Amino acid sequence: MLVDFDLRKPRVAKYLGIECEKSLNEYLENRAELQEVLVNPGLPHLVILPTMRPVSHPAEVLSSAKVNALMQDIATRYESRIVIYDLPPILNADDALIMLKKVDCALLVVGNGMVKETEIEEAMHHIPKDKLLGVVLNKAEVGVEEYYY
Repeated sequence: MLVDFDLRKPRVAKYLGIECEKSLNEYLENRAELQEVLVNPGLPHLVILPTMRPVSHPAEVLSSAKVNALMQDIATRYESRIVIYDLPPILNADDALIMLKKVDCALLVVGNGMVKETEIEEAMHHIPKDKLLGVVLNKAEVGVEEYYY
């Protein structure tokens, strides 16, 4: 399951080409039930909880009892699934730091050429070592080389 918790600049739905009437926004506003906002994009075993528009005061929302209950509901409803929470960059907002207390582990995604080494080190300093699953280099350009063997 993939949950778009980047409440500042939600992009998961856009990247996956998902259009829907109801999303996490309506759930948070008590205008939809969880089952109404979950999307199956046609891939086996994948469920998306999209966010369609930015939310006011995202750090406060992520700290709310409503989000805590949502996370608990997802955890019990999907015991055998991995839940991935997409969040904004750890150094740009408090959102990821708030969520670190609520998740089992974190995967740091680094955009190639978009951050300095010192920023990566600072980000890693904020993630407890026992929660850091790993680091992924994203947006890397790979040249095609001839296979010589």
